[in-house]
Amino acid sequence: MSPLFVVSSSNNQNRGPPFLLTENVVKMATEFPRNTSVNFELCIICQTQTDEELVEKPVSHQKLFDAIEERSHYGDVKLTEVWSYLKGFSFEELEKCVSWHRKCYQETTHSGMIKRAKERYERELSGRNEARRKSCDLPSLEAKQPLTRSKTSPYNRDVCFFCDGVGGYRQPLHTVSTSTAGSSLDAAIKKEGDEKLHVKLSTSVDSKDAHAIDIKYHKNCWTKHVTNVLRKPSATSKIEQASEVAAKIEFVTMTEMALKSGKVMNMSQLQAAFDTISQENNVKGKSCSRKTIKKLIQAEVEGVEFHKSKRVNESERVSIKESRDVAIQLSETVDEDCTSNMKILYDAAVLLRKSINKCKKWVFTGSLETISKDNCPEELYCFYRWIIQGPNATLSAQEKCTEIHKRAMHLAQTTISMCLTERQVKNKKSETLQSTREMPEQLAVGLAVHQALRSKEIVNMLHGFRMSVEYNRLLRVESQIEAHVLQRLEQCGGVYLPPDIVKGRHVFFAIDNVDFAEDTCDGKGTLHGTAMAIYQRKEPDDEQPDLRYVVIPIKTLTAN
Repeated sequence: MSPLFVVSSSNNQNRGPPFLLTENVVKMATEFPRNTSVNFELCIICQTQTDEELVEKPVSHQKLFDAIEERSHYGDVKLTEVWSYLKGFSFEELEKCVSWHRKCYQETTHSGMIKRAKERYERELSGRNEARRKSCDLPSLEAKQPLTRSKTSPYNRDVCFFCDGVGGYRQPLHTVSTSTAGSSLDAAIKKEGDEKLHVKLSTSVDSKDAHAIDIKYHKNCWTKHVTNVLRKPSATSKIEQASEVAAKIEFVTMTEMALKSGKVMNMSQLQAAFDTISQENNVKGKSCSRKTIKKLIQAEVEGVEFHKSKRVNESERVSIKESRDVAIQLSETVDEDCTSNMKILYDAAVLLRKSINKCKKWVFTGSLETISKDNCPEELYCFYRWIIQGPNATLSAQEKCTEIHKRAMHLAQTTISMCLTERQVKNKKSETLQSTREMPEQLAVGLAVHQALRSKEIVNMLHGFRMSVEYNRLLRVESQIEAHVLQRLEQCGGVYLPPDIVKGRHVFFAIDNVDFAEDTCDGKGTLHGTAMAIYQRKEPDDEQPDLRYVVIPIKTLTAN
């Protein structure tokens, strides 16, 4: 099928390129009378030649065709002729050759004009009785008209806000002077839906800030329009009441089950549980007080008892009579179980000591973060974590879990460093006890204190409490680090590179000036230094630096 061009004989300067048509489109166009033909080179809607250019590469064909079809159905004469011609073509054929003016497209697809055409069409169908049409249309139009400020009396701060009456001896005017009263006034007007009062209140910038415009009122008017309105139950308040009832039932049931299972709870826990259950049931408002919760439990739970704590800052404890009787019976058997408990603790100590003796000794290799489960037994760590945390396995915050982990690791490392070997236990001649195991925490504390204070006495004192390594060990570690730095300087040509830097791999440099005392009176004593940081990507196969065995020839050091 060869393509054909439809070109008009008139001036085509402002029309853009001609449209490409197929023989099928031309054939279908010739089958219609001349008075209904449509020129595809012109706007498909107005079919007139104007100075306005057609839309290039239009895309909203479907929306335009739907609007033309709908308006032709409602009796639009002009669009009816266009649609009678266009409906004979397929959408794919029209999409290739149809264009329009932007203004014509907006007028045709305007939702308001389509709505008015539909109303006219429906009025024609219902009949031509003008009186009946007006009687049907006027009430709806009046109902839709909003209440404006011009239709109400202007706001006067010298009279009552509600009745526009002046103050007298028996009914004096009161002024809104608190933000709470302003919020109540705004809530009552919105709940009642009084448009006149709403227009008056709109004089204020903030509808809740009634005291800013000095609103005055009679006491009776305030009771009628605010207090009584807020007290009226609404649909939402009924839903909220149902939610409150559901929350109370769930709270009482859970509390009763917990108390009957033998748990002893305090009022702070019960208050937090009640607030959580209320939020889950979509109960809005402030949290319930402990006094109200106590009354609710006393009324619903049978045999409940409240016990005051010895400490002032602790809340009351809640239990039931059955749990108390069971606790009394258990207390009588405490003495009998004391011996068995001590036996259990002795067995636990034996197991922990065996696990400590089996673990590998930690050796300083240049990093204080190389401790693993092989150096610190998992049994010892869990034992201290259970002592600190208790039987509860869930915590409220991640920060608390991290803090407990730090404390458990501190106790575990201290215990390992102070643990005696079998040889030390059997040796009865020696009066001194030396640590046979070195842990990262004790070494880190010693290095930090010695670097900050440079005091031998403080380091030895901390070593006596087994919180640090001995002073001579610190000197050996510092000498070892020093020797390693000198060896790196020799290997790198007089420039120190950290042992983690891998040669041949791309590095990043961050350089910045470090200036202290830039301006002095005599111009002396200034410092203009430069700090440089090196960054390099770390690979999983990289080897960790080892500082245990560093041997530097003395001749090399003296020669340099």
